[in-house]
Amino acid sequence: FKKGYYYTSPTFRIPGMLTTERQIISAQLMANLLNMIKGSPVYTQAIEVFTTLSTNIEQDTKLNAKKLSNRIMFLGMNPVDIDNEIWSKLEDAMSKNCYITFDYERKGNTFKVTMAPYQLIYYNGMWTLYGYRTDPDYKGNRFFNLPVIKNIELLKDTFSLPETFSYEQHAIGNFGRHIGEETFKFKLKITAPWVAEYAQTYTWAPDQRFEKLDEGGAIMTFTSNQYYPILDWVLEKGQYCIPIEPEQLVNDWKGNIRK
Repeated sequence: FKKGYYYTSPTFRIPGMLTTERQIISAQLMANLLNMIKGSPVYTQAIEVFTTLSTNIEQDTKLNAKKLSNRIMFLGMNPVDIDNEIWSKLEDAMSKNCYITFDYERKGNTFKVTMAPYQLIYYNGMWTLYGYRTDPDYKGNRFFNLPVIKNIELLKDTFSLPETFSYEQHAIGNFGRHIGEETFKFKLKITAPWVAEYAQTYTWAPDQRFEKLDEGGAIMTFTSNQYYPILDWVLEKGQYCIPIEPEQLVNDWKGNIRK
């Protein structure tokens, strides 16, 4: 009962919320998009909302959510499974700005981590915890993959969230989940027109520029602190992408193609 109305169905229609058929269809498509993060606790909560909204469309409408939902696809890596207890404790810690401690495994070794949790980041199938590690020998902003976090505990001590806590405030570029200590000026020669057209479709860095070549292709220039993801990006393009600057990238590229 709410302000004079009884809601007896879980899929009631609220005119003020569901204003157009296209909005309801968009809700159904967003539910499909959420499948990319299936396996995480946030998926279960969000999918209920979008599914409820999308089922409110009338059956005799010209635009039908069920008909369109299998005509539009979202592709990506299958998401990793996340332990519900780990996720819940991280949500709790971030809402209260509590320091946390946990065991973390890397290269067969397990070690203890103490940190201030800033954000949970989803990229390419992986959920990552981003925050400031306080351990004396490893102080600084760090990433930790959720599937290998064990025995997490919230500490009584709290921290003040910095104004510049967000990952996006430190990462320069969209080549991957990475924040490098050094920022480089990059210059790449893309020799194939179709690769150049693909590259120009995306925003890889705020200052990116493309200069068309007479023989086809383009010179791509930009600034970024995501050196290693960029090296991978260049290598993936094979013979169609040749680094010109910085010198470190040129040398690393040559070393990899000789192998």
